[in-house]
Formats: sequence, C-alpha cells, structure tokens
Amino acid sequence: MKIAFVYCIEENLGIEYLSAVLKKAGHETHLIFDPRLFDFNHKAYSIRFLKNIFDFRQYLLDGLVKISPDLVAFSAVSPNYQWAVEFARQVRERIPTPIVFGGLHPTFVPERAMTHPFIDYIIRGEGEYPLLELAESLERGFPDLKIPNLWARYNGNIVRNPMRPLIQNLDSLPFPDKDIFYRLGPPFDVAHMTMASRGCTFACSFCGVNPLRKAYFGSNNILDPSFLRLRSVDNMVAEIKMAKEKYGSTVVRFNDDDLAVNEEWLREFSQKYPREAGLPYKCFVNPLSINERTVEYLKKSGCQQAQMGVQSISPDIRKKIGRPMPTSAISRAVNLIKEANITLLTDNLFGLPGETEDDLKETVKFYMENPVDFANIFWLTYFATADIIDDARKEGILKDEDIERIENEPFQGVNQNRGDLHPKTGVPYQMMIEVINHFPKWLAKIIIALGLHRVFIYLNIFPYIKALRILKPKKADHVPTPKEGYDIFALRYRRLILHYMARKLRMAWRGSPS
Repeated sequence: MKIAFVYCIEENLGIEYLSAVLKKAGHETHLIFDPRLFDFNHKAYSIRFLKNIFDFRQYLLDGLVKISPDLVAFSAVSPNYQWAVEFARQVRERIPTPIVFGGLHPTFVPERAMTHPFIDYIIRGEGEYPLLELAESLERGFPDLKIPNLWARYNGNIVRNPMRPLIQNLDSLPFPDKDIFYRLGPPFDVAHMTMASRGCTFACSFCGVNPLRKAYFGSNNILDPSFLRLRSVDNMVAEIKMAKEKYGSTVVRFNDDDLAVNEEWLREFSQKYPREAGLPYKCFVNPLSINERTVEYLKKSGCQQAQMGVQSISPDIRKKIGRPMPTSAISRAVNLIKEANITLLTDNLFGLPGETEDDLKETVKFYMENPVDFANIFWLTYFATADIIDDARKEGILKDEDIERIENEPFQGVNQNRGDLHPKTGVPYQMMIEVINHFPKWLAKIIIALGLHRVFIYLNIFPYIKALRILKPKKADHVPTPKEGYDIFALRYRRLILHYMARKLRMAWRGSPS
C-alpha cells in the first residue's frame, strides 16, 4: 500500500517512526513537504508578502496527485493544525483518497477535528501500530473499524474506539526512517534528531504533555508513572552509530523532555556512548534531575549544550502550574551546569495566570545572580484541554468563545497574553532578560532602579533584525557559540529558506516545477 505523509517546516520524528513501521511491513511511504517559507508561527521568520511569492502549495498538490497514494496522512500539532486542515481540504478537492489525521491536537479534541467532513479517520496517541493496522485493513478492501486509538467516519456516524496501552518496549520499534526527510535535500542533515525516551515525569498544566496524559489515564490518574518509558542504552547508541556511518552525522539533538531523568540510565550512557558513537549533543533537562553525578555523566558523554525549563521564578506560580520545586534547586542546577562548562539555555514563560510585574523583576534579579548563556522567553500559549485553561477561565482571563477558538483554531488570533500581566509590561523585561548577559550586573541594577528597563520595549524589533540573519548560516552544528550554542532549529530553518528559495527561483526561470 502507498501512504503519503503531509507535513511542513521541520523534521518530524513521529512521522519517521510511522514510516519505519510501515516500511518494515512492506508498505511504500512518501512525504509531501511544505517549507512554508516566511509563513512560520514565530514572527521572526514570517514575512507576509514573501510568503505569497514563495508558496509551493499547488506544486505540492500536483505532486501528491502524481503519487496517487492509497492513504494520505497528516500529523497535526497545534501550531500547524489550521494549515493541515486547509491542505487536507484541498487534497479532497483533487482526489478521493482517504485522509487520516494524527498528532497531538486531534488527540486532544477528536470531536472538533471530526467536524471536518474530509477527515475520514483520526488516530489518537501513539500511532505506529494503529496506522499500520488501518493501512493493512484498507489494503484488504475494507477498513477495520475496531482498531484501538482509531476514530472513523462510517455511514454518517462517528466510530470512537478506546485507547490501547502505551508501547512499553521502545526497543521493539525500528529506528526512525530518516530517509523520508533527508532525501528532500540538505536542510535536514544539520543534526541527527532523536529521543531516548517517551513521556515525562511531570504533567505541567501549560504543557501538551498534560492533555496527552489525560487522554491515556484520565484526570484522576494523570501522574501514572508508566507514561515515562526508556529505550535501552544499547539500542540508543546503535541508532547514533548508524546515523554516523550512514549519514555522516556530526551532532545529535536529543528531544527528550529530560535526558537526565534516570540517573542509572545516564551513567551507563556516559560509559558506552563516547566509546561507540561519540558525537557531541544537545539535550533538554529538568532542574530536579541535575546534581553533581548527572552533570558529570552529561559532560563525560559529550553534552555540549543543555536546555533547561525554568518557566517561572515565582514558587507560588510554579506550584500552581505543576512544577513544585524550590528556587534553590533551579539556581543549583544552573551553577552545576555552568561549572561543567556546558552551554546553558533556559526556557521561561511569561503571561502565566497570576503572574505580576513583581514576578518579572524577580526573574531579572535571578538571572543577574545566576547568569546563563541565553534565557529564552516564551509567552504562554494555551493547548486545547490543558489544565491551565480551567485556571484561566476561573480568573476571567479566557471566556468560552476563547476556549472554543483554541480548540478549533489554535494559534489563530486568540489573545493569549491577557490577565494580570499585559504584554506592554512584560516585553521590556523579556528583551532585557534576553540580553542581560551582554552587560555588567551593576548596570542592570541601575536600569531597574531608575525604571529605564522600559526603553527595552523598543528592542521588540530585535526578532526582525534576527530574521535577516537567516540568510547567513553558521557552523553552529559543530561548535556552539558562546551566546547561542547549538541553534539547530535556526540553522535548519536558514538552510531550508535558502534551499527552497533557490528551488522556487529555478522553477520560475525554467517555467517548470522540475
């Protein structure tokens, strides 16, 4: 059977696993990839008039028709959900092929997704085996409507099947099919992206993990420990070794929520990985997993950059969002990682319910006392059915119509930053925190004391200046720079733009999509 995946902007590890399982069973897979040049959700990479000039949609639809797939599969996370819906609508106008949606957003709100008549099936949660079973039943001539995780449209009704247990033995899965993305060209060979685990020990109220846990375990058992699963060290090392030999990979990006979550696993990894694979890597960590031993294992195994979720400096807000940890644990983790000479990035959320300007001042103070290489500031975005939505509703931040738009049109115009903290208040602090390590501590104190931090709102143009640097790729995939480290996504996106702009210009010059 021939299955065509449709995705946009970046590499998707989930699609690579789906493709690997399908190929292992003898099916044929294709990827229809929309680079969405200058049409990204982050304003630093979005330029409307260029978006229209460098649009590939019709060419991609023609290519899909030419492939003539037996099934078209969309992976829809919240940021790309509206794009996926519109693309699927256009696919149905061209060909009658069955369309299946998977990914986080349809998992969270399947009823909403099934209101679109051109979506024939939805696969919730882990999709490797449900998609395989659906493809094989369609190949036999009739869809199996009893597949766990599957929702289906049948005779005007919606068939809703329960969730199957999570895959516990991750070693049983084939390695992700990198070829499905790599064969598109050089933008994807910057780093080998992978995961050593699935799941997370937390269920933070703002995170997509929160509604995913609820889909599997319900609200009453949301912290079920079986959600976190680890691949064996040998299996993980074998994949990286293969990537090094087959693709010439020079750096690895681990996308696990916390690579240091299991100290014994990390200890074994630090012994085997340098000897058998030995590529430098970037990973994500949690402050509670960081101690003298885990930092030693990270350093020994080749970690050159760690990205750590702080989210809020306020202990009360951290407790409210499901991250109950003392501020001292965060500062200790920062200092341990820095002492090990590992480049450190932190992630911080602004606009959380209950957050005030005083909390932002404390954040500035924290980073003056605990400097990091770069502090990322993100404004809160609501994921459908996440617990934080209930908090925001109770505090009057979100109304029913806002929640309906979050479920139907995620990332499309809902003002996410209302409540106690207005963006005009927060943006100066955001800009100051992001550049605070460029000037001395005493100067930062004077700026805050005199209220001069408000001039930093004019640095809001900084993302647009940064966007110009897209056209100047760096060797960030080899050696981290002091302030940015492994800016792997930015580097990939720069290469993506260069590659597909050149392709579009060649098409225009030749008058042909070849």
